Amino acid sequence: MEPVERHVLEPDASFDGGDLDCGNGLLLLIRQHMDPLERGGLLEFRSTEISVEADFPAWCRMTGNELVSWTKHGKERSFLVCKGALADRRDRQAPARGHAALGLEVVPVTIPSTLPPPAPAPRIPALAVMGVGSWPQEFEREMQSLDVPAAEVRHPAVFGPLGRREPLAREELEIVRAITDRPVKIALPGPYLLTRMMWMECITDRAYRSREHLAGDIVRVLREEIHDLLAAGVALVQLDEPVLSEVVFTGAKNTRSFMCGALSEKGDSGTELEFARTLINQVVAGLPRAHLGLHVCRGNWTPDERVALTGDYRPLLGLLGSVDVGTLFLELATPRAGGLEILAELPHDRRIGIGVVNQKRREIETVEEVVARGRRAIDLLGEARVLLTPDCGFATFADNPVASPQIAEAKLRVIVEAAERLRKA
Repeated sequence: MEPVERHVLEPDASFDGGDLDCGNGLLLLIRQHMDPLERGGLLEFRSTEISVEADFPAWCRMTGNELVSWTKHGKERSFLVCKGALADRRDRQAPARGHAALGLEVVPVTIPSTLPPPAPAPRIPALAVMGVGSWPQEFEREMQSLDVPAAEVRHPAVFGPLGRREPLAREELEIVRAITDRPVKIALPGPYLLTRMMWMECITDRAYRSREHLAGDIVRVLREEIHDLLAAGVALVQLDEPVLSEVVFTGAKNTRSFMCGALSEKGDSGTELEFARTLINQVVAGLPRAHLGLHVCRGNWTPDERVALTGDYRPLLGLLGSVDVGTLFLELATPRAGGLEILAELPHDRRIGIGVVNQKRREIETVEEVVARGRRAIDLLGEARVLLTPDCGFATFADNPVASPQIAEAKLRVIVEAAERLRKA
């Protein structure tokens, strides 16, 4: 959308976002001002931050809010956005300007004095077929069961000390165990991802002195959860760190960023990778490496391969080889991920979940294609180190999954048949 000279419609509410970017508090302010509006209400905000030109329209598409128009005069930009579709707007009295009080209550944090030890768990066999993450429609159904529309789920923001008052994924484990006796893997967001998402200047710093202090509590919460899952007999806990690719494949803050700018600013890539490595190793310290994994991809917010990040794993080899996990789940089916051969430089005690189908493509890979990818991995790494997976999850966003359930099932079925052929061979 090109800028216009002036907005044709009058807003129902407005505010000045200054030089905040989408990952550093602007999206939260937008939500605070938009939430009190009725559907069809108009919000106008001003910004001097250049990256908002690309990031805010992407956020609108992702959330189902309509960007009506925007203006640009010198360094100042003005954006007019409709809550929902502009077609929802009706002749009615505009709601009062401003926004309602959040009414957030800071709850005391209880830190357990001890954590349960891991229980015996089955080892996942070679050439096992595993999913990586989200499944189309399931997240939306869960939100609906709680009377929470999936579109109303908010970007996380920290207003007080973090704690874990109840298990995060135990219910998922119980559901899976009710339908299968196979070894179970549970995926959790990684500590670096959570820190980058949750740290917002002028908001989070009311509760934490720095993002490093915030990261310390994120590490503690994740350790509590992983200890609980391993004590319950989970075969593998996977930490998701897709933003590691954003660290090495994007430049300055004004470059169009990962996941529509919903991340705080970063330093230079070397500093960020060392920060991520330290956090991951703090989370898994003292836990059995064989039951821990790490997933890295190049972003899964769109099925459009043209706008996703591109680059091979060479800039990440140092981190991948030094984190204390036993399995690496890597996006490899897409050409954007580069060649498989570079993974031969990783330590030989690491198993590799090889992405053999591309969840972004509607076309179903043939069994022969997947067998060929699996065979190349076996020849390079050895059969004992190879697992077979999709490149990433099939959903990501409940209201706009990258694949339908039918496509997801078909692709997993192909991987299963390919794995059977590889075992027989």
